[in-house]
Amino acid sequence: MKKALIQRLRGAAMMVCLLVPFFSTAQIRTIENNRVCNDPIVGPNTQISNPPGGLLSISLLTNPQNITNGNINDFATATLNTSVLGNATIAGVRDTTQYYPGGNRVGFVIGESTGLLGLVSAGILNNLRLETYRNGILQESATVGGATPIQLGALSSATPRQIVSFITTSDFDEVRLVTVGAITAGLSTLRIYYAFEEPSTCILDCTDALAGTGFTQSSSSSGICLNPLPTNPVGNAGNTVDSDTTNFATISTFLGITCSGSIRVASPVVYPGGYEAGFVIANSSGLLSANVLSNISISTFLGNIARETFTGSNLIAANLLNSTGPKKIGFKTTQSFDRIEISVSSAVGVATTTNIYYAYVVPDSDADGIPDCRDTCPFASASDTDGDGIFDACDSNTASISVSKTSNASQPAAINDQVTFSITAKKDSLTATGLVIQDTFTAGLTYVSHVAPVGTDFNPTTGIWTVGSALSDPTVNELVLTIVAQVDSVGISANVATITAINEFNFSADTASSACVTVPYEICEGQGIQLSAPSGLSSYQWFNGANPIPGATESTYLATETGVYQFNASTSSGCASGNCCPVYVNVKPKPVATITGDTLICGTGSTTLTASGGQSYLWSTGETTASITVAPTFSSAYSVIVTNASGCSDTAMVNITVSPTIQANLMTVCSDNNTPGDSSDDTFTFMLNPVGGSGTTYSISGAVTATGLSYGVQYTSSSFLISGGALTITLTDDISGCTRTLVITPPTTCSACPTKVCVPIGVQIITR
Repeated sequence: MKKALIQRLRGAAMMVCLLVPFFSTAQIRTIENNRVCNDPIVGPNTQISNPPGGLLSISLLTNPQNITNGNINDFATATLNTSVLGNATIAGVRDTTQYYPGGNRVGFVIGESTGLLGLVSAGILNNLRLETYRNGILQESATVGGATPIQLGALSSATPRQIVSFITTSDFDEVRLVTVGAITAGLSTLRIYYAFEEPSTCILDCTDALAGTGFTQSSSSSGICLNPLPTNPVGNAGNTVDSDTTNFATISTFLGITCSGSIRVASPVVYPGGYEAGFVIANSSGLLSANVLSNISISTFLGNIARETFTGSNLIAANLLNSTGPKKIGFKTTQSFDRIEISVSSAVGVATTTNIYYAYVVPDSDADGIPDCRDTCPFASASDTDGDGIFDACDSNTASISVSKTSNASQPAAINDQVTFSITAKKDSLTATGLVIQDTFTAGLTYVSHVAPVGTDFNPTTGIWTVGSALSDPTVNELVLTIVAQVDSVGISANVATITAINEFNFSADTASSACVTVPYEICEGQGIQLSAPSGLSSYQWFNGANPIPGATESTYLATETGVYQFNASTSSGCASGNCCPVYVNVKPKPVATITGDTLICGTGSTTLTASGGQSYLWSTGETTASITVAPTFSSAYSVIVTNASGCSDTAMVNITVSPTIQANLMTVCSDNNTPGDSSDDTFTFMLNPVGGSGTTYSISGAVTATGLSYGVQYTSSSFLISGGALTITLTDDISGCTRTLVITPPTTCSACPTKVCVPIGVQIITR
């Protein structure tokens, strides 16, 4: 029994790809249409039907496993008697992995050990029905003489067998042999050898009539032949070799008279042993009874040398549709011959006329019991253990099945493109069964839809394409599965198909194939993409387009320019290798970010910063406008990210200096110029001791001009008339340039007489 051979991926291109597995639990069936005549439905994937109420399949069928074990000489037995009711399943066979097409013939090979010459009696045949099912659902049925008729054929071997079959119109995966009504015949043991299917064009009756041009006949008689006068028991012997096979000769025997007649037909060719040889006959009185048969013998000759003779119950018969019509009787030869003779003798109590239509042979060159017209193997074989339709003697258990893959993707592709991948399983020369192909998407592709060939199954969840035996059809050289996927991301995405199971040894080296799409990487000036080839190779060479990149001979390469990158390398065996798709790189221009605006803030002031160079802006403050206003309380840095239409960015930064406010520490001093009684000449001076500047010196401008003054050193001004009014001066830090404007208000006049001093008045009273 063959086991599925897991095929390794051989000869597949090296790829910079990550494979994502799928999983499945669904049951599937694929078509099997190998167009083989007499294709047994056997093997490890078949099972005996056990339908509810199938009485025989439950209790009266013995050795049911023999029906599906692959040996066509083994059989199960069903005991039929009057207790067997109608609609009882005698035997059923179901294929669990395959179905067969409508239009094919389906049936069983059966025999009756207790019937006439080992063949099934009319009483049993007329009570049989064939039924086909698909997934447990009845499809159609046939009976002898019904609207869909059972067709009968014969297989000659050591134990004669009959074919019961019909031509289907619907697909099926199961066939059952069922009783039509209650069995009325006596006890009988029915042998069920195997179920089979085949094209409707296959020949059921492989009989070659020895009639027409080149064939001759001779006849003779012996004994006392009176009727009532002496007579020749053989009549119209020439009819046995004329071209009309409905014409017949006769051999008559008479009651109580010892008389025999014979007809010998000679052929211009010699037939080998293993052929069936005999005559097609009928009994003019109707029944071809055991008593009549016991007085019939058939012999073979080579020239005039007798070879073999069989008589009565040792003969085999076929085409027993009823008890009256023409029948074939003969035997399976073991020696070569070129003549066949039939002899009919009289016996006490028997008087009959036998119609002799023609002599026949059934060619069986390998003597395995399967006629040549139904035998697909030229060597003797009785087993098909793996159920592939090829008998073991001719089954090499080899195949040559390759897988290839293409896509309709334009390169480079774009995000959201839909790509159609075509996976082709091709039969290069031999057949294949149990074929399974794993189809895998790498990241970046999402399944959309598929179309699988009729008779195969694709599960998009698991990525498993079950081809089964669909390629066993000799008219089918290849099958193509198409899958539509959507491109979801940049970079290389691949669809990989690998043969993962096949029942035969696969000679093809092309058991895996891939096709891929590539979406360009978009990078900006100053960026690069690190490309990495698989390790373990040798003689690396990177290319930009068709041009080798000088010095790029390592397994990695940093791409910083616009281009189409790929590599070549060698495997350890010296075979060429390379990436499955080129890597497209587009380098986009980078913007130049600038910031304008005052970078100095004096005291608690603010400044407006304006960025330029792009289409969008992002400040370190979180603001996204081109201009922002800031009022830091201490020296701070501000940055902005400027992005252009291509998505590339640049960053600019500015430092804002916050200079502290100058503290003047002002004081004014008034002077009356020693004329306290006269304020018009009053003057004042002011004194400064400023602090808080950024540097160490400052300058004064305005009403007073002075430079290079040091912080922390008091400055005293010259005198100003108070009557001259307020003074305006500006203090400027010599480092930051920050200013402080002061309005110096003169003090009030300081010329004032003190409060009148009361002095005593001398008083003298004078008398007049």
